[in-house]
Amino acid sequence: MLKALAIACAGLFLAALIMLFHSLIVEKQKKELEAEIEEMDKKIKSLNARNAVLERTIEMKERIRNESENRIDNLHDGDALGNAVGILSKRKG
Repeated sequence: MLKALAIACAGLFLAALIMLFHSLIVEKQKKELEAEIEEMDKKIKSLNARNAVLERTIEMKERIRNESENRIDNLHDGDALGNAVGILSKRKG
């Protein structure tokens, strides 16, 4: 009877150890996963910031290109003296 009780206690003790070990492993995996998620969030924020800068750069270049195309179109309309007078009057106005 005592032997059976000792075996049962040993079995319960081993079950408790296994459960403890399992919970420690799960907790470690959870912390590692949270660290990976945090690192990915940082990378995403960095990429979003870089993307915003690139979008502003593209918008600025498009605006400059459009202004340059308008200037070129204006130069081809009429004579050089008329264009110069037109540009000066636009600046004063």
